[in-house]
Amino acid sequence: MIKEHNYTSVLLLIFIQLLKPFLDQVLQAYITCGEYLQSKLPQESMTLQCLSAVDPIARGHSKTGRLLRRLAEMFTQFLPADVDVHQEVLQYGVDQSLQTFREGDDAVSWWAAVFEMGRYPGISMAVKAALSVFHGPTVESSFSLMSEIIDSKSGSMNISTPSAIQTVEHTLLTRKQTAVEMFKREDLKLIKYAEFC
Repeated sequence: MIKEHNYTSVLLLIFIQLLKPFLDQVLQAYITCGEYLQSKLPQESMTLQCLSAVDPIARGHSKTGRLLRRLAEMFTQFLPADVDVHQEVLQYGVDQSLQTFREGDDAVSWWAAVFEMGRYPGISMAVKAALSVFHGPTVESSFSLMSEIIDSKSGSMNISTPSAIQTVEHTLLTRKQTAVEMFKREDLKLIKYAEFC
């Protein structure tokens, strides 16, 4: 029995000696990534702060209320004219009848349930507008495309030019065609090189 206990202790000691350096490296990588993200992300952006107030887990905090009011101000064109958003935000922050949101739950489904209640028309319209902001790989690729077109030398370029390029690029992607396939015209014939000579 003593030998088995010693054997287990030795194995545990070896495991800890091997595992500790690995865990230290993982922790260091985690800290480094966090520091890098903090230095690169626009954390001071009021728009991003207001959008973060849409997260149901933040409901009930005093700062969330201020940010939701500010978010509603950003989307005033979508709000019903007869709505007191300030009052709605106060009621929303303390409403015990709303379902509990837990970490990992789907925020869009949670908000869909709030929309169905019909209790907060102003907040609902602002949140719908905020949740419909385009994002994802297609939008990111559009920004990449724009950075390839618009540079310091293209200051006189009309906005319709990058817009047209973006439209064509999107159309090609959605139709899964090449530019030659999409713009092929039967009424145009290729002129032989010999005719130019």
